[in-house]
Amino acid sequence: ADSRRTGRWTDEELEYVDHLLKAFDKGQLPLSHGTKLANFLGSALLCKATRLTKKMKNAKLSIRNFAIQPATLQTNANSDEASVMKVLQDRFVMSLPSEYSRLELEYNLSMHWRTCFSDL
Repeated sequence: ADSRRTGRWTDEELEYVDHLLKAFDKGQLPLSHGTKLANFLGSALLCKATRLTKKMKNAKLSIRNFAIQPATLQTNANSDEASVMKVLQDRFVMSLPSEYSRLELEYNLSMHWRTCFSDL
């Protein structure tokens, strides 16, 4: 059975996705060069591509690829960015109605980020 999420987007999910999109476009995520936006979001959010494309019709999900940006010396800014991302991710997870969904997504996000870092 496919456990991909479907249905309504929570405000917290939209806020988290908006933040992920900005970080993706700035090259500030632990992703491999060339990662497709649609694949990244589908994996991170545990949802089908159709759910993404319905919500983000103009986002050009299938043609946007990740480009690593040169490292900056602003380690405090990177740390602040990670803190903001974690707060938004936690809000999104807690916005889901069922405990099972929250636990599944939390586990998936943990594995997703761990895989992203290990693939670098």
